Amino acid sequence: EYLIERRALLFSSVKLRQNPHNVDEWHKRVELYDNPLSILDTYARAVRTVDPMKATGKPHTLWVNYAKYYETNGDLESARMIFEKATTAKFRSIAHLAALWCEYIEMELINRNFEEARSLVRRATEPPSQKGLNTNSRDTPIHQK
Repeated sequence: EYLIERRALLFSSVKLRQNPHNVDEWHKRVELYDNPLSILDTYARAVRTVDPMKATGKPHTLWVNYAKYYETNGDLESARMIFEKATTAKFRSIAHLAALWCEYIEMELINRNFEEARSLVRRATEPPSQKGLNTNSRDTPIHQK
C-alpha cells in the first residue's frame, strides 16, 4: 500500500536518474508535492542539477517557477534572489535568457515596483563588455555575446 501511494514519486525518480536534465520531468515532480518545503527543495535541486546546455525543455522555466512560487507566497525578496541567480546561469539560447529577464521585469511591474523594473530593463539590454572575449566560441556564455 505504501509503495502504491508513492508510485508517482518513485517513477519520477527513475525518469530523473535516466535524464537529470529533463526540465519537464522536474516540473512534474514539483506537482507531486503539497508541502511547501518539499516544493522549494525540489526546485532548488532542479536548478542545481539541470545543466542548461544539456537540458531537454526550457531550463529557464525552472528558475521562473521557483521565483514565482516565492512571489505567490508573498516573499518578493527571495523571488528577486532567485531571479538574480538565474540571470547568471549559462543558458544555451538567448531566447531562454530573454524570457527570464521578461519574467523578472514583469514580476516587478505586477508588484508596482516601476523604478526597479526600469533598472532591470537597463541591465537586461546593456551590451556586455567585449574586452578580450571570443564571442564566436561555444564556451563563451550567452550573456557575453
